[in-house]
Amino acid sequence: MLLIEIQHLKQLIDAISLKKFFQALTKNLTQDFKDWNSFQKSPRHAIYVEQGVIELMPIANKKLYSFKYVNGHPGNTKINEPTIFACGMLAETTTGKPLLVAEMTLLTALRTAATAALASSLLAKPKSKTLAIIGCGAQSEFQVLAHHSLLNLTEVHYFDIDPKAMKRFAESMKHESFKLIPGKNIRDTIRGVDIIVTATAVNKKQKILNYAWIEPGQHICGIGGDSPGKTELDIQLLKNSKIVVEYFPQTVHEGEIQNLGKQAKKYVHAELWQIISGKKAGRKNSKEITLYDCVGFALEDYSALRLVYELATRHHIGVETNLIPTHMSNSKDLFSLLTNKPQDKNTVTLLGYAAGIAANNPDCGLGPIYLNYQHHKLFKGLSCPLEWQALLQPKLCQTTSPKDIITAVADLSLTLAQNVEQLIKTNKRFCVLGGDHSSAIGTWSGAAHAYKDQGDLGMIWIDAHMDSHTPETSETGNIHGMPAAVLLGHGLKNLKELMNKNPKLKPENLCFIGIRSYESGEAMLLKNLGVKIFFMEEILAQGLDQVFQAALHHVNKNTCGFGLTIDLDAIDPTDAPGVGCREKNGIPAATLLNTLKSTNINYPFVGLEISEYNPLRDEHQKTAQLIALLIETIYGKHSKFVN
Repeated sequence: MLLIEIQHLKQLIDAISLKKFFQALTKNLTQDFKDWNSFQKSPRHAIYVEQGVIELMPIANKKLYSFKYVNGHPGNTKINEPTIFACGMLAETTTGKPLLVAEMTLLTALRTAATAALASSLLAKPKSKTLAIIGCGAQSEFQVLAHHSLLNLTEVHYFDIDPKAMKRFAESMKHESFKLIPGKNIRDTIRGVDIIVTATAVNKKQKILNYAWIEPGQHICGIGGDSPGKTELDIQLLKNSKIVVEYFPQTVHEGEIQNLGKQAKKYVHAELWQIISGKKAGRKNSKEITLYDCVGFALEDYSALRLVYELATRHHIGVETNLIPTHMSNSKDLFSLLTNKPQDKNTVTLLGYAAGIAANNPDCGLGPIYLNYQHHKLFKGLSCPLEWQALLQPKLCQTTSPKDIITAVADLSLTLAQNVEQLIKTNKRFCVLGGDHSSAIGTWSGAAHAYKDQGDLGMIWIDAHMDSHTPETSETGNIHGMPAAVLLGHGLKNLKELMNKNPKLKPENLCFIGIRSYESGEAMLLKNLGVKIFFMEEILAQGLDQVFQAALHHVNKNTCGFGLTIDLDAIDPTDAPGVGCREKNGIPAATLLNTLKSTNINYPFVGLEISEYNPLRDEHQKTAQLIALLIETIYGKHSKFVN
């Protein structure tokens, strides 16, 4: 399950920009409001206390369920605490399995602003460009920037009874493209604007907007009234406006329309979903006064959580947390989580290197995440027990500069190396499931360090590419083209000196199989070092069985054991379409599997790595199923590989 903390949400927004985040959230909101009738809905469950309210807000459709815990304590400002705290969860409807737990204090502000801006875009006069914000508290910047992202505002008028709040708001907004105009009072602030947003936090019925002040054609977005007994608007304004709400059964108790009592239904024109889906018309003319009575509804949280999950997965942001039990060998044996039952000696520990940043291709980073998610379906027929130990993801770079990417890859590689070393030292069998092939840096640095007192490590590298560039020979600078060179002691200092300063592989102990796409710079390095390479032409001429046997003999002459790394692009794309970089005329999958099954292997086997699975390019899980077959062939009960 993914955990999104405040810093992760900031990283998500930094990755795409706040404007694009608002636009993406608005798109999600539009889609979900259009699907209104597919959701199971209810008013939020509220507990009212003397200081405020504490609420739970659930909603679900056939695919996903979400809920939010949120409070509203206006008096918190006196103790320098936010008036709202919130967190939320997204889960599968079909299994009930939680997918995401996220902070929602910031996210609530973002989704409230995005929903309000969406409503304004539908209800305000066409080409509305001026906005007044009444209340410069926690919501103010979000409201203004969300409206700006959709409407490209030219002027923002602002007022608060607290001059310090106005000063803080102005400081936050000073670099934006719109003109900032401070107001002397509310009436002065709203004069002549297209849109009025009220966002005050006083926990009582008040009247900050009088109907007499409102000009024909103005649109009002009331977000401050959001609980029983807490409202902001003149009742005459309600009676003379075209009112749109989110969900009437909730708004009638919590919104501005609570002041209309039993007549509320009569004055409400539509729910927001009806305007968005075209079931009812919005503004009819430029003279109408329109009012969006916003209290916040669970569907908006659903849209926001769905977006965060999509972005976090795409950009590899967040932390995989062990908050719930997953991948239990016996789902009925919950008690086993409290006991220390000895692990089956045949268990294979899976390590996910969920990163594509070294290849400038985030899609490959999804591979280990997808395999983890589909674990029970894909690997259920294997004869060897599997256990996921970790799903490692990089910290997002604040920029996409080469320096930041190198740092992120080095940090993640070190974590992977330490995990691999520990598994080897505790005599556990392992398989690293990599995103891009920079995973090899961590995998085999950790293995080499674990065996440093026993001898050198041998390596069979099955790949379409040489992966042996240095920064001097690489045209792209992408690290996924450098792992073999790094392990041989060439290239970036903080990568080649991972765990220790020594090269992790000696040239005479490395052998490539399946090479068919390479550049002259990396080929020259390997030639000068004397690394053995079996190109595809030799496999076609000699047969893979003979080539693999020769490779085994070569890498095990003076080593204490050998590792096997398989980049899936070595395999012909007709059999393995789900890779980051397809190369034609590769090794047939059946040929590789038969060779691995039939070859007599009399050398100690260190471990397995499979990299570059891209689920977005896979076809009918063909490549994912091949990964399962490779694990079974290497570690299953009929395996010829000796640990």
